[in-house]
Amino acid sequence: MTRDGTSELNVLNMLQPHNGLKVLTISCYGGTEFPSWLKCPSFHDMVVLTIENCKGCQSLPPIGQLPALKVLSIRGMANVKNVGPEFCGAGVSHFRSLETLHFQDMKESCPKLSGNIPNHLPLLKKVQIDGCGKLPILVSNFPDLCELEVEGSKGVVCRSMDGISSLDLGFLSKSLRFTSQIEGFAMQGLTNAEDLTIFACEELKCLWSSGDEGPLPHLQFLRLLHIDDCPKLVSLVSEEVEARLQQGMPSMLTEIVIKNCMVLKSLPKAMMYNNNCLQLIRIVKCDSLKHIARGQLPPTLERLEVSYCENMEIILLVDSINALSTLRDIDIRNCQCLHLSLDRELLPANLRVIHISDCEKVSALPEAIHNLTSLEKLTMHHCSVVPFLETNLLTNLASLTISAHDRNTDATFEWGLDNLISLNKLEIRNFQPVSFPKMMFPASLTILTISDFPNLQHLSSKGFPKLVSLKELYISECRQLESFSKDGLPPSLLKLYISQCEKLRSLPKKGLPPSLLELYIFQCPMLAKSCKKDRGQEWRKIAHVLRVEFHTNLNLRPSDPL
Repeated sequence: MTRDGTSELNVLNMLQPHNGLKVLTISCYGGTEFPSWLKCPSFHDMVVLTIENCKGCQSLPPIGQLPALKVLSIRGMANVKNVGPEFCGAGVSHFRSLETLHFQDMKESCPKLSGNIPNHLPLLKKVQIDGCGKLPILVSNFPDLCELEVEGSKGVVCRSMDGISSLDLGFLSKSLRFTSQIEGFAMQGLTNAEDLTIFACEELKCLWSSGDEGPLPHLQFLRLLHIDDCPKLVSLVSEEVEARLQQGMPSMLTEIVIKNCMVLKSLPKAMMYNNNCLQLIRIVKCDSLKHIARGQLPPTLERLEVSYCENMEIILLVDSINALSTLRDIDIRNCQCLHLSLDRELLPANLRVIHISDCEKVSALPEAIHNLTSLEKLTMHHCSVVPFLETNLLTNLASLTISAHDRNTDATFEWGLDNLISLNKLEIRNFQPVSFPKMMFPASLTILTISDFPNLQHLSSKGFPKLVSLKELYISECRQLESFSKDGLPPSLLKLYISQCEKLRSLPKKGLPPSLLELYIFQCPMLAKSCKKDRGQEWRKIAHVLRVEFHTNLNLRPSDPL
């Protein structure tokens, strides 16, 4: 059945609401023009107006004279070809109360959409443009604009953007160039920008190029720079201009996050060691990047994260270590080419967190790690050699995770772990011993994980009786494990998790501690059989536990080891 546009117009005309209406949505209207009552400014109290999926209309109603309108959303207007003066209405002052403007889903059906988004909007705080073809964005006269989000647009014109404090540009096509000489995104217009996010811009090669004259006075207030999924981005600054930009990079920048930029080769020197505000550097999946900085890292840096960078070779230079007095957190993951065989005194003294995982060429932590008296968390996972610690000096270490890469290092079991007086979480993985009877644990420990011990047969240690504070015990992937310690489990235990221990038949002879509230057994067929209610020989040991779960499928487990 076809829709009669004239009839729908007549019906909508008869549905004229009262002048005190505050919120109005017109959706899926089939007429070719909007009703006459929407063309007058008599709705003096209207605050929110949404017009969506009115596919028969070729123009937008003149609603610019609505005095109280704060939120305007235009979506899915398939046949609108122009956004022009008739949209704003007569008079110089229009949309004088508007704070949020949203255009969406006009890309496929309106490839020739033209005109301009209304300007001179004194109270505008947020503009969202999503999938609107070639709709130009001229925001030179938005003095109070806080946020601009552009997504799925082919031609964005931002000649002057002095008022913008936050800018989010996404999925921008070839016509958008981040240079000043080509119509498109003009970097020197962003004098007040504080937060810049760029993602999925396929043609972006650099942010600052030879067309940017002078010492880059623009972006002087930039604090956050996030770049994601720009496959052609080679550098933030082109080589021919980097030398003259040493004093012109954003000096207030506190955070740099770059992800999925596979051909990125370098970060600007000026952005690194001429910056006295930078606190966070996060680099993810930038396979062409071999180093973070060719000189020193910023002296204000607090957190450094590098992950999944296949060709990363150098992160910390010897000459820069002493200057990094504020560095608290180093997180390095899956960097297979990274060499980090550090010598004595080559770690910043104030480090609190070190996480290094899946870096096969990382051979050891420095001998001076015991001088890191502020260190609270240490993780070494799948690295070539596990470090030997002088544990009595790591008085603030609260969390320790150690996982061997080649299973050939069992030095862990000779450490004086009981000297780590603040340690409350210990996780040891991927080691070879059949048992570790002499291993001692600190009395402060509350969480213990023992995982991936292919030869472990007996869970016995002199240290178990001293675990008077232990609340959670996780045992997984110990496929040869047959028995627990004859001394039983710690009396304070609240949660016991046993997974993939196929040869384990029984629980400790002394039973489970009365304190135990939760017991999870996964992929331990013989133990599960022994614990069957009223029939299994181990049932009496678990009858008092409030929550007991058995599963043959690991995907059904309620929680993983912490």
